[in-house]
Amino acid sequence: MAPRYCFLGWPKAAFSAAAVVILLVVEPVAADIGLFQNHKRQSGIQVWQSSRKGRDVMWGQCRGWFRKMRSCILEKTTCAAHLSPGPVDADIEVHIGNLPVFRNHETYLQWWAARKSKDTYDPLTNPDGAEVYPSMFEAYPRFSDEDFNGGNVQVNPDGTAVIRFRAPATHQVHKYTRTPHVHLRICSGGSNSPFSVILGRKDKIQLTPQGVVAKSECNSAENKLSVFSFRRLQHDFASASAPSVAVAAAAALKPLVADGVGRLVGRLAEKLDLDALEFSPVFQCLSAGLLYDHFAGDCVASCPMGTAVSRGQCVKPAAVRSSSFAASWQLYICGCDEKCWADKRNGTLHRLRLEVADHLDIPLHEVQELDLRFESKSLDPHRAALAQMHVRISSPRYTADKGIEMLRSLFRGMEGSSEALAMLVLGVREIFGGNSGFLQKH
Repeated sequence: MAPRYCFLGWPKAAFSAAAVVILLVVEPVAADIGLFQNHKRQSGIQVWQSSRKGRDVMWGQCRGWFRKMRSCILEKTTCAAHLSPGPVDADIEVHIGNLPVFRNHETYLQWWAARKSKDTYDPLTNPDGAEVYPSMFEAYPRFSDEDFNGGNVQVNPDGTAVIRFRAPATHQVHKYTRTPHVHLRICSGGSNSPFSVILGRKDKIQLTPQGVVAKSECNSAENKLSVFSFRRLQHDFASASAPSVAVAAAAALKPLVADGVGRLVGRLAEKLDLDALEFSPVFQCLSAGLLYDHFAGDCVASCPMGTAVSRGQCVKPAAVRSSSFAASWQLYICGCDEKCWADKRNGTLHRLRLEVADHLDIPLHEVQELDLRFESKSLDPHRAALAQMHVRISSPRYTADKGIEMLRSLFRGMEGSSEALAMLVLGVREIFGGNSGFLQKH
């Protein structure tokens, strides 16, 4: 993959001076060491699993943040560690394409899924038959467990890789049941590279009645993964998932009339992005019967002295009766336009709400209004798109003046804005417009 350029035109209507910025997103090994900023959470929080309860599902811890690739730097390990094509008794094999490939660095595809379903089912025609665990903590084995359901392979020069896994169970997230799925993680840099970087994107494959479907956080043509082929490695599904071979064949040909179609259709598309909840550290802590500490960014059994408890979260104590403050910004964002935003909106807004709450040490519900919408389309994926963001907070923990000062400090420059949004922000400017229509309200 050649270095990627992102172009930004600064219109006079939005900014005081006209300019053109050309940003080169370099490969990690060629980057100046000054670009590697310490990430906010330096306590060894597991890549992807953001709370202590979610650690060890996958190996590798994140200690650094590579802003230009919206990625994290692995500590004490490399992308090439723990190589495995998947479990030796795997049920399904999937051939995946359109994976990123870097010119001077190896790329690896790593994956993990829920443990093998105890209820035998055909994952390619009847995913509704999968065993359902009440929580993600019961569904996922630890990486060190014998029934770990994942692996790590090097991506081929043509951007393809083959993964294998056992027919996974699934789990509930709040009141929803997830479609059986396999999480994917893309890692650049191997044993011969000074850095190994986990790319800042979320990808997965879902098991549907129509077969295996790839789902990326941003389903643009450039970013969306492809499923070239898939096949069964075990052949004992039909007898358990249907009373006869004939019924199994009918279900394969007409999956939408199969038993349980109502729940399947609801789970097939997962219109609500359940990754936002599954990877939410607050949700993980509360689901485990623990508290979420905004100061530590992790689960705790009890809140530290000097903090207050609000809706299961350890936060800054109240200082005033109540205050309300807000701010709005214009942002130039590279690599995401309206189409991409439709895919990643839910996850990004939840992550952004958490970033704001963590920055101010306030509970999530006090971030009362949060909106980010794109005002201009960019047909070229390498040209930045204009977006507008609005945040309003109502909290007794700050005076209005101090609160707005704290809020502004989070989005003061391109680097902080990029990290908060987990998107590449090339320009940011605070604006003072009228009241906006809000897409996301508490």
